[in-house]
Amino acid sequence: MAIYDNQLHYTVTGTGRPLLLIHGWAMHRGVWCHVVRELADCCTTITVDLRGHGTARTLPGPYDFQTYADDITALCRQLRLGNVTALGWSMGGSVLLQLMQSSPGVISALVFISSTPCFVKRKDFHAGLPRAVVERLRRRIACAYPGALGMFHELLLTEKEYACMATTPDYELLVHPRFAPTAAAAGASLSCLADADFRPLLERINIPTLLIHGSNDRLCLPEAAALMHRCIPDARLVLLPDTGHVPFITRCADVVAAIRNFLGCLP
Repeated sequence: MAIYDNQLHYTVTGTGRPLLLIHGWAMHRGVWCHVVRELADCCTTITVDLRGHGTARTLPGPYDFQTYADDITALCRQLRLGNVTALGWSMGGSVLLQLMQSSPGVISALVFISSTPCFVKRKDFHAGLPRAVVERLRRRIACAYPGALGMFHELLLTEKEYACMATTPDYELLVHPRFAPTAAAAGASLSCLADADFRPLLERINIPTLLIHGSNDRLCLPEAAALMHRCIPDARLVLLPDTGHVPFITRCADVVAAIRNFLGCLP
């Protein structure tokens, strides 16, 4: 059931424990279609388009992590979600970290897929992208937006994954221009990614946490997942070999199995 209101655009599917899924940068809720189908027998999945993205392209900003987190909090309260597990992919994980910082009681369990607490490399953090790369992408958004998205799409998959997916509907789901966010939303949220550093928060996360990451992810490096695993108390890490940034599509069966196992161990 797709629902559109003045705040968020979201879809509710299945029955069972609520699982809220938040997409990544320059993406949309449709990327979760395979995961939603495979989990429909055990979860009520709620997939969301962040403002400025997907079918919520026309919603005004600001397009920052706090606004996104406030939107998610409002949606959970509107739907009266209890005992909710939240899953964030890539930037969606950053949104969840912001939510844990500002409204920690909203979520009962966390799943991070291809996420990082700090997207950009810093003097004391080497598991991020060079700031010059992110700045180049940000400049291209301002002057040649389609080219900027092309730069991003080239980093989503390994060479082997691309060879298998390039002519498939799944690849179109990731890269077709009709799914792209507004340039304003893309630029503003990329700036948030470049500036955010959630590392101090990690050791304060006190709810069950699962990390799923590809060993060959070129956007959110696997070393970042290893840091999250070390710092978040009792976190579980599933590292998928020879896998890029979108394991929930390229390794859907493995990702779904990890999520099912995690949910089955929750109180």
